[in-house]
Amino acid sequence: MTKAVNVDAAPGVFLFSGHMIDRPGRLRPRFPASLEASAASALARVLGELGARTGDQAISSGAAGGDILFAEACLALGLGLTMVLPFPPERFLHGSVEPSGPRWRERFQALERDPRVVLKLLPPVADGSDPYGACNDVMLECALSHGAERLRCIVLWDGREGGGPGGAGHMAAAAEAKGVAVYRLDPAHLDEAAHGTA
Repeated sequence: MTKAVNVDAAPGVFLFSGHMIDRPGRLRPRFPASLEASAASALARVLGELGARTGDQAISSGAAGGDILFAEACLALGLGLTMVLPFPPERFLHGSVEPSGPRWRERFQALERDPRVVLKLLPPVADGSDPYGACNDVMLECALSHGAERLRCIVLWDGREGGGPGGAGHMAAAAEAKGVAVYRLDPAHLDEAAHGTA
C-alpha cells in the first residue's frame, strides 16, 4: 500500500539572493549600512510569514550584507544552511566580505564554523563565464532539487536593472522562469510587506 505524503509537513526550502552592503564612497546608495538592522528584521519577518521552521533548509551565498543577514536569520530560526561560494573562502572573503569591514569577516567566519552550515564551492568556471552568475545557477539548481513546490525565493533587491548575471535581479528572473514564488524586499522600503510573485 502506498502511504500518502503530507506535503505541508515536508521541509521547506528558502533560497536567497540580495545586495551587498554599500561600500564606503559608493556614489549611488543602494543598501547603506544604516539599513542593516532594518534589513535583518525584515528578513526574519518574511521568513516567519512564509512559515520557516526548524528542519527547513536555506540556500544562499556569503557576501557581506544581505547574504550574511539572511544566513543569520535562518540559523536563528533553526534552519540548516547551504552556503554556496564561487571561490575558495579566502579569495571570496577578499573580494566580497572584507571590503565592508572586519566585523563582516568575523560574521562570515562564524557561519563557516557553524555545524549547521554546509559549504559548497564551485569548480573553476570556463574562461569568459561569470563566476557569480554560475553561483546563482548552482544555488537555484540545488534549491529546485528539493522540489519546486517547497521552494520560496527571497531577494533583497531595489528592482533596478544592471546588477549583472550574479545579482539579485538575475536570481529573481531565473527563479520566476522556473515557476518559483519570489518575494522581494526593497532596501528603500524595508518596513513594507515583501512583494510576492509566482
